Amino acid sequence: MKYIKFLFLSGIYILILILYLNNSANRFLIGIINDSLWINCLTVIYFLFLHYTLKTSLLPDKYYEIHEFEKSGTLYRLIGVKVFKIILTKSPLPTFTAKLNIKEYSFEGIKILEKKMRVAEKVHMESFLTTFIVMLLFGFIRDYRFFYFMAIFNIVINFYPVLVQRYNRTRIYKIQNSENVFNKN
Repeated sequence: MKYIKFLFLSGIYILILILYLNNSANRFLIGIINDSLWINCLTVIYFLFLHYTLKTSLLPDKYYEIHEFEKSGTLYRLIGVKVFKIILTKSPLPTFTAKLNIKEYSFEGIKILEKKMRVAEKVHMESFLTTFIVMLLFGFIRDYRFFYFMAIFNIVINFYPVLVQRYNRTRIYKIQNSENVFNKN
């Protein structure tokens, strides 16, 4: 049954991509920008549906490990993740995305929050990688300007949310480690 659901969802996704690829009405710049935005959004929706219907991941478990260079948070500050996080929370985008708030959870609930963050990270990372491939296809077949606009939207819609989730998970691991210290005493 999972295989049939996967084929059905993937077939719809591919059909919509083919329709966008053959859309000759949007040859002008505004149409290319519009198509780039909607293809990015479509890819995120596709992976959300895949996650909630199939509960599978294309990413290996090792991907979710927080590396030493991430634990300090310096990398995230340098590339502006905190600024993006502020913009994300103050914009209307959280209306369309899940609100994950660490203040709502006890120490026991931190594991639930971390799982939710992994799901959000997974959906955005899979969408980022898939959109990158789609961007190459559209850039070579339809118009080279897709390289620019799909890349910009892909960074904003998928890559930075992945970085926000990884940054937040480093904070959760610090809380979990402090919980372990309190439990040892």
